[in-house]
Amino acid sequence: MADGSYVFFLPYHLQPPNVETPWIGENQDDEKAKLMYSHAFQGSEYSAFLHDAVYLYLQTLNDTLEEGLDYKNGTLMFERAKGKSFRGVTGNVHLDNHGDREPDYWIWGLKSASAKYEVVMEAKMTNQIQQKIFQVQSIEWKTIDHGPPPDEPICGFNGEKCQESRIDKTVLIVCICMALVMVLLVAGSFNCYRRYKYEKDLVLELWKIKYEDVHKTKKALSRSGSISMLSLCTGMTDDTSNSLNSPSQKVNDYQVFSTIGHYKGMTVTIRQLKKCRITIDRNTQMELKEMREFVHENVNRFIGMSVDERGPMVLTLYCSKGSLQDIIANEDIKLDSLFKSSLITDLIIGMNFIHNSLLKFLGNLKSSNCVIDNRWVLKVTDFGLANLNYCYRNTNPSEYQRFSNILLPNIDRTIQYRSYFTTSSRFEILTTFEITLKPLMEICWHENPIYRPTAAAIKQKILQLQGGRIVKTLLPLDNMIQILEKYANNLEEIVEVRTEALIEEKKKTDRLLYQMLPSPVAEQLKLGMNVQPEIFDSVTICFSDIVGFTKLTSVSTPIQVVDLLNELYSGFDSTISHYDVYKVETIGDAYMVVSGLPIENGLNHAREITDMSLDLLQFADKFEVSFNPEYTLKLRIGLHSGSCAAGVVGRTMPRYCLFGDTVNTASRMESHGKDSRIHISHQTYEILNPTNRYDLTFRGELLIKGKGLQRTYWVQGKKDRRNDGGLESSDQAEKKIDSGNQ
Repeated sequence: MADGSYVFFLPYHLQPPNVETPWIGENQDDEKAKLMYSHAFQGSEYSAFLHDAVYLYLQTLNDTLEEGLDYKNGTLMFERAKGKSFRGVTGNVHLDNHGDREPDYWIWGLKSASAKYEVVMEAKMTNQIQQKIFQVQSIEWKTIDHGPPPDEPICGFNGEKCQESRIDKTVLIVCICMALVMVLLVAGSFNCYRRYKYEKDLVLELWKIKYEDVHKTKKALSRSGSISMLSLCTGMTDDTSNSLNSPSQKVNDYQVFSTIGHYKGMTVTIRQLKKCRITIDRNTQMELKEMREFVHENVNRFIGMSVDERGPMVLTLYCSKGSLQDIIANEDIKLDSLFKSSLITDLIIGMNFIHNSLLKFLGNLKSSNCVIDNRWVLKVTDFGLANLNYCYRNTNPSEYQRFSNILLPNIDRTIQYRSYFTTSSRFEILTTFEITLKPLMEICWHENPIYRPTAAAIKQKILQLQGGRIVKTLLPLDNMIQILEKYANNLEEIVEVRTEALIEEKKKTDRLLYQMLPSPVAEQLKLGMNVQPEIFDSVTICFSDIVGFTKLTSVSTPIQVVDLLNELYSGFDSTISHYDVYKVETIGDAYMVVSGLPIENGLNHAREITDMSLDLLQFADKFEVSFNPEYTLKLRIGLHSGSCAAGVVGRTMPRYCLFGDTVNTASRMESHGKDSRIHISHQTYEILNPTNRYDLTFRGELLIKGKGLQRTYWVQGKKDRRNDGGLESSDQAEKKIDSGNQ
């Protein structure tokens, strides 16, 4: 064993001979012994056992014959042999009561001094005395304590002596399982948080840009100079397909222009999409989010996208050196081998990054979409948005064939680019290339797209051609610029977090403002506009009042009154939220609601207010005053329909107020009403009666202050047979009223 708990022994069942090899005596007689024993052989050790077995049989036979017994009886012979002892060739022979021989053993041990096995113990099982085991010499134990190993395991043969250790193992297993569960819970929680944040980012739509925030300008991307056939051909064919609706990308006086603009302090390039229908589904949102989060040295930054109906457009970061097409067209720029290699490396690294991302779509790859920044780093742009590319007129060659088309003028700027190459012209062009790039160009131009290489394969090939290293040496200034860019990226992340917090706070403020003012009015105030008063021809106003409120307040504390009104009006607010109404204000126990403004709804305002009033009565009947359970709360409600004026009053704390005789009459309807009943005017009755939805009862003529005698009615409730079709229009309702009066 490797731990030294055991030592090797050789047990022998034969008595060791005095001389094992008599022909080796280590003296002058060795040569004579070799001659004497040259033809000798050693007999089998089992012949000695045969001798002793025959001798035992003969002894038993003699004893049987002497006593005159039948020696042919095998059972008798076996019984007579039991207990016999004699000195045999194999040593002392003794048979026990079962007829089995008691053997003698000699135990050999390995001695480290001589490196030989020697007899260390003898087991004389044939001795008649009690001691049967004799130690001849000391045993060299290889254990740690140089003693014999224990005859029993530490924990016993069945582990019965290590119960505490077993409990410790159980606790350890339980702890490990709990730790694994905690790790899984943390991993699951982290995954859920990532999904939540991802969905939240999708909802925020940080990629969306307001059309008004973009200020367009026009600036030359390349200086004056002779323009190559490459730029001319590309500008008149492929690039014009992606031009803006303004003359943005054109050839004019040997200058290539592109529409640029300013967005939040950044200079951006604007790509105006064709005026077609833009559908932003979930997949497109995910793609736009992914594009906005791209951060790579060879991928141009995607700023955002505007989906305004005035023209959808895509904004990317403006690169001051223009595009690769402009660099090739400008003959003043020297394209040495190192510069070419750097541009090609940047291009393939950018392609490989896009292909390995979740986007997996580069898009309209061409020389005009490979832009150069002020550090002469090539960046791919106009990538992604696969489902929106139908807005472009595309020649649809594969991206890897397009890569070869870009590589072509980059190697030799004198070669004219054509959208389609004939087979003969391809081979003519290939002969002008450097011999190292010829195999790469041939495979990129393969007729079968299956055999064209991937971006990763092209990158590997380019690196092999460059000796396995990227031709990119960073100067100290470049290193400093990269550090500043990382710092700017960190600031952008902080701004994004603060922007999200600002958006959440803005939503809270808007919700509070919409609770104070109608939504259309609030939007006008947010834009800094003055809200002009308006006159609405037909609205319905509701006044409600708590019966006996003054008496209740006299026996209640102010805090109890405030809690009562807060609980009651919170329930009222929840109830009226289901109807097309607007709560004007609450003054004490008075609750004022209107329907039909600021957004007119025909004659449906009377029905909305009436249904709401019935629900308010039901809510009041079930309402329980917490500090006075015996008190039964009752409402008195009055309704009136007519015209009124509405507008915002005040600036510090603006209020949306109603003015006109309709407001006063509605208040009179409430004050002349009764407990738990809805009192309506004749004008409201004329609107509700044609609907045949309500049980209306004539109350009589009442003397109303400032109005004289007025016919009023009670709303008993809704009829069992309802007409849920609503009021079709104000003209139809007025015709029904006129026909009813006739």
